[in-house]
Amino acid sequence: RGLRNLSNCLKNTDILIINREEAELLSKNKEIKSIFNTISKYTKAIIVITDSFNSIYVYHHGTIYKKQIKKVSIVDTTGAGDAFASGFVYGIIKKKTIETAMHYGHKEALSVLKQIGAKNNLLTKL
Repeated sequence: RGLRNLSNCLKNTDILIINREEAELLSKNKEIKSIFNTISKYTKAIIVITDSFNSIYVYHHGTIYKKQIKKVSIVDTTGAGDAFASGFVYGIIKKKTIETAMHYGHKEALSVLKQIGAKNNLLTKL
């Protein structure tokens, strides 16, 4: 239904984590900077865009951060996005930098990708 219909929810959102396809649909843009510019008009949230095995992007207070994805042998992709989100949110809760939160999320996702199942191999320590 678009950003306008989500605006009340987005006003109360602290961290928005979506994939590239969702971001393009919401913003009606393809380019990452344009996507962030459009979505940020509706929320003050930290906006995170994951892009499968491509870079991770984060928009926070007008700055765009980018993290390259480490290439690993993948066993199963189930739960990798959720694992990334949990690691990222953990970093923010612990008052780490955006870069560190991205690192935590990336580390969690890589760990899950190496095992079969959504919860196998989640890290107990970052």
